[in-house]
Amino acid sequence: VAVGLCRGIGGNSSFPSLAILLNSMLDQHLGAMNGFAASVGSLVRAIAPVACGSLFSAASSISESPEVAQGLPFYLLVALLLCGLGMTAGLSRPGQPGSEQGAAPASAARAVRT
Repeated sequence: VAVGLCRGIGGNSSFPSLAILLNSMLDQHLGAMNGFAASVGSLVRAIAPVACGSLFSAASSISESPEVAQGLPFYLLVALLLCGLGMTAGLSRPGQPGSEQGAAPASAARAVRT
């Protein structure tokens, strides 16, 4: 029950959260980047089951221990999650100290979008 609840909440809130993060980071080419992000998300959702199934099958054939084989796809997903978390933590908003772009403040960017 707890896993299903976490999956339902996390799965339904992850894509809107990514869209909000993407929209707050960009000042131009918003439509192109949103389309690219949606395309990459769809591609990953198509490839991930095949990749994890192949990984599980390969681990099952090599490993003597079924626990290792069952956990290997999840360990890979945790590693990917930590990489994504690290990359997201390193982002800075345009116009704030530490950003590479000398972009306008976010309020000016929002005024241009409307």
